Amino acid sequence: MKADDMHTLFKGFLKEICPEEGLLALFEAIAIDAWENEFSELSRISIEAANELTTLKEERLEAMEMMKLSRNNPALYSSWEEVFNRKTEQINEATTTRNDHEWTEYKAEKVLAYCRHYMKHASELWEKADVEDQNRLQRLALPDGIPFDVLENKRTPKLSLVYEAIKNLEPVQNDVAERRGLTTLIPDP
Repeated sequence: MKADDMHTLFKGFLKEICPEEGLLALFEAIAIDAWENEFSELSRISIEAANELTTLKEERLEAMEMMKLSRNNPALYSSWEEVFNRKTEQINEATTTRNDHEWTEYKAEKVLAYCRHYMKHASELWEKADVEDQNRLQRLALPDGIPFDVLENKRTPKLSLVYEAIKNLEPVQNDVAERRGLTTLIPDP
């Protein structure tokens, strides 16, 4: 098969896996909700870690002041020096913990808008891209690549997590019966 034929088949495949607008909107709403929940939890952890660091630094500063006041008493000075060193260790540990939970705030809507645009226009973007970008775009939709037999509809491809998540969303059908009015239980005179 010629390369041009393969390109045509692949563009058709990208159009085929393009989610409907309603599913893209649903996916975006779910992702934003999950993003906000995760960000809220990480923000809470970060605030707690910052508060803990502030407290530890205040305690270390207090120990340092006590060291200054007890410089004429070697035993007392030594005990405050131990407190100072312990607080310094705790500050280092708390800083590491805070940094592990530090979260760079991205605008979820902007990230998802980019994702949505790509998914909606993947075939056009792929067609306009150079070979290197085509490979990247292909890997975004199909992380394991696309075997020829997938293009011939002889095998199901392994889609990326995002495409799989959207594929598994099903529009909700409203099966509620339509209201037709009230029936009176009192007989007419």
